[in-house]
Amino acid sequence: MGPINLFGEDNEVPGLFSSLQNLIKFHKKGFNQQYRKLKAAALPFALNKAKDIRLDPYFVRSLIFYSDNNYLSLLKSNNLCDLYALIENNLLRTSKGIIKNLAVVVKSPDNQLYSTLLKKNVFLNYVYGKKCINKKELSILFNQKNFNTTFKDINLRVPKSYKGCINIFNSRVKNPNTAYLCKIPMAIKVGKAAEKSLTKLNEQSDPIQMMYSRRVLTKNYYLKNITLFKRNYLENLCHNLTNAEKFCSFFQADDAWSKVISGENPNYKMSYKCRNYLNIKGPLPTKVLKKCAQVFKETPDTCITRGNAGHPSIFPLQSCDDLSKSLNKSKMITKYHDCPGIIENQSITNIYRIIKHYDPSKKEEIFNGDCASKINLEFANLFLKTKNKNDWPLKICYQDLAKEEEICTPYIPGNGGKAELSEGRVMAKILERNKGAPPGDTCKVVDTKSYNPVKLEYRLGCFIVYNQGDCSSLHCPKKIIYKRKEVKGIRYDGRPNFDYFPNSSTNTSGALVNILKYDKKYRFRELRSLSEIVQFFSTKKKVLAHGVGCAGDILPNYFTKRSFNECRPLPFIIDGYIKDKRKKIFLITRTAIDDVHTPRLINWNYIYSGVKNYGEVHPMKSWLLYGINK
Repeated sequence: MGPINLFGEDNEVPGLFSSLQNLIKFHKKGFNQQYRKLKAAALPFALNKAKDIRLDPYFVRSLIFYSDNNYLSLLKSNNLCDLYALIENNLLRTSKGIIKNLAVVVKSPDNQLYSTLLKKNVFLNYVYGKKCINKKELSILFNQKNFNTTFKDINLRVPKSYKGCINIFNSRVKNPNTAYLCKIPMAIKVGKAAEKSLTKLNEQSDPIQMMYSRRVLTKNYYLKNITLFKRNYLENLCHNLTNAEKFCSFFQADDAWSKVISGENPNYKMSYKCRNYLNIKGPLPTKVLKKCAQVFKETPDTCITRGNAGHPSIFPLQSCDDLSKSLNKSKMITKYHDCPGIIENQSITNIYRIIKHYDPSKKEEIFNGDCASKINLEFANLFLKTKNKNDWPLKICYQDLAKEEEICTPYIPGNGGKAELSEGRVMAKILERNKGAPPGDTCKVVDTKSYNPVKLEYRLGCFIVYNQGDCSSLHCPKKIIYKRKEVKGIRYDGRPNFDYFPNSSTNTSGALVNILKYDKKYRFRELRSLSEIVQFFSTKKKVLAHGVGCAGDILPNYFTKRSFNECRPLPFIIDGYIKDKRKKIFLITRTAIDDVHTPRLINWNYIYSGVKNYGEVHPMKSWLLYGINK
């Protein structure tokens, strides 16, 4: 076969004034025709004998037509190595899409030119070995074997000013590793598309299936090894390589909601509010979070009345603007949405929140309709492992017909599933013993609004029915229904009157705070002044402060004192502070009756008065504000 150069020249050139659309259409048709011919074109000599290999000009023209101008902007004049790096990192396209084979012109040992197709890795090995040693080194540094080590050394700086942002942008655009960084958001995008395509393939599509599977694996690798903020940083950079102003706008928003979208703040700082606002039960896609961020920024009063439905707490809530200030500096991890309004003992809420901060779940927890039961169960399981387990106050008492005596059995309130001490399980065992109910059953705890004996689901089995409007799930009159008849002779005994801190020097073991001290081994430090609090939070990363104060002092807008010494104890958690424009300090606080996703800013004087006045009526006259460290 004689030498050919199919891509060396166009056989036809459109007129000067042809539209760009026609030009691209003409080019695509010609490119595809010539590409098919080259598939059959083989070199008459071994590739390692070639004097030179270059990209065919027609192929390069296709790259220019079909590639994103953002990536083409990374090309320096007359530097083909930059072009090869863009090809290596899948940032350029031809009319056929992602590049697998390249059209090249090969110079033979006798200086003849041949056009053919080469696999991408074959071409890159040749040019990196002979012409672009620096790119070869970068390629090795960014392969998966070395990626984590390489990426740790890359400083994706967050600008502190607009001028500083422009400098960062210019520096990053000129940096030779930017093409390798832009591979990351591209690989994630391509991997997501491949994931969708895999679901449509049949089993006979093995080669294509393998290709898509590799793309999905690459996507998952980057998602696993790179934080959301850094992924968003790179996406912002690589989508705006020609627009410094747009790149910098990513960093100018200072509200908590925008920082969740960018990845600078964790998702849970907005996702629960958003989920509740939109009445969505499951996980939220990014586009839905963006919708909430826009609403929370544009209509800040939204957060005053929306965001805690189904999770009762003190009302009204905080405005989105005030909430944003708190959440930006808040340290507490809140991957759940509790329900303080239906947890009778506020101490349980406070202790639960502290434990969930230091031992958070890996994923966001969603309590759909059974919030109180889940929290009661977790707390009770913790308490019943302590040395004070025999002091558990909640019991169900019944007359044992066989023994002819009253027996009282500990229980954990709510629908606790198959847990042996769950209310439904304990009640089922009692009915099994006294009424011949089948073994292994579990009674269901329901409110009067849900219970309807006409419905098939309520005709069989046993139900513990209570009126949600009259009581909490922890303490209220309940009817026991078995086979649609009320069962008499069973009573509930005890209330969850746990002390938060010890109230007697002779009996300190029963206080809930001892779970944190002795079972969880958390370290406590007394905090008596604002300067101590600021120093504590400034020098420690994952710390909280907690205490008990008088509600009328801490939240005077919600609780009015009717007498000078009146004090309603209110546990609270402080998890940071902010300074306003006048350098005045406010403490980021969640009381045990606040929505966990609605911290409030409270003046130190209010906290101080609340703790001081509570200490004066406390049996031990104690100062009860402590920093906690794990």
